[in-house]
Amino acid sequence: MYIESGQIYENYLNDNEEALLSYLQGHEWSHVIRLFSTSLLNRPDLYEHEFLSAFNSFYDDLQRQIHNDYEKFQSYIKRLSILRINLFQHIKQILDSGRDYDIDENDDQSDNDDQQLNDDRRTIITRTNAGGGDDSGSIRTRLTKKSGSISSSKKSQRRAAQQQEKLVQLKEGSKHEDLALVRELWLLITKFDKLNFDIRHVNKICYQISTYQNSLEYEQKGELLQNKYNEYINLIEKQLTIIWLSNPEQQQQQENVQILIINKKIREKFKKELDLISNQYRVSPTLTSKTSQWKLVLFDSDISI
Repeated sequence: MYIESGQIYENYLNDNEEALLSYLQGHEWSHVIRLFSTSLLNRPDLYEHEFLSAFNSFYDDLQRQIHNDYEKFQSYIKRLSILRINLFQHIKQILDSGRDYDIDENDDQSDNDDQQLNDDRRTIITRTNAGGGDDSGSIRTRLTKKSGSISSSKKSQRRAAQQQEKLVQLKEGSKHEDLALVRELWLLITKFDKLNFDIRHVNKICYQISTYQNSLEYEQKGELLQNKYNEYINLIEKQLTIIWLSNPEQQQQQENVQILIINKKIREKFKKELDLISNQYRVSPTLTSKTSQWKLVLFDSDISI
C-alpha cells in the first residue's frame, strides 16, 4: 500500500522525504512528479539521485524485459516451426509410399507416456468404483453417498486431466513438445501483452519529465520504448494464426493438392491432441494491446495523415 503510506507521511506527518521514498518503492511515478512540482521544488538533489535514478532503472528493466520476452518468443516459434516441418515431411513420406496417414497412428516415439496415462485412468476408475455401496440405508445415507460419489468423480476427472497435462513437456524431443510450445507461447504472449499498461504509465512520466526539465531526452526515450513494443506486438499478432493453425485459407490458393492434404492432416492432428492441454491454451489469446488506448499520440511513429 505504497500510495496510502506515502499519503500518511505527506498529509499527516509532514514528512515529504519519506513520502517520496514510499512512492518510489511502489513505482508510483505520478505521485513523485506531483511532489516535486509542489512540496519538493527546492530539492534537485532528491530529484536527480532518488527519482531519476529509480525511474531510469525501472525504464531499463522494462526495456530489457520486452527484448528478452520477444527473443524467447522467437526461439519458441523457431522450434515449433521445425517440429511442424518434420511432421510435414513425415506425412509426405507416408503418402509418397502409397499409404494413407492416420492421425491416430502411433509414431516411432515411445508410447510409455500414453501407457502411464491409461494406467492412471484405470487406477482412478477402480478407486471411484470401489467407493460405491449397496442401496440399503436411510435416505440421508444414500444421498450422502451419492453426493460423495459425484464429488469423488469430479476429483477423479480433475486428477486425470492433471495427469494428462503432465505428459505435455517442454523437453526437446518429447512426444508432445509441440503442445508444450503452444502452451508456453500462450503464457508468454499473454504476459507480453499486459506490458502495454506499464508502457503507457512510463511514457506519461517520460513526457512529464521532459516538460519539467524542458528537454527532449525523455520524450525520445518514451518514443523508443513505445515504438519498439508496438513493433514486437504487431509481429506477434501475425504469428497467432500460424501457432494455432486457425486460418487454413491463407495459403490455399498457392498450394498444390498434396500440400493441402498434408496441411489438413496436420491441423486435424493438432486439433485432436489439444485435448491434452487446458481449455485456455487451445485458442490464441486476445491481445488487449490491439484494442486499448495505451499509446501516447505524441510518441507514435505510425500516425497516418
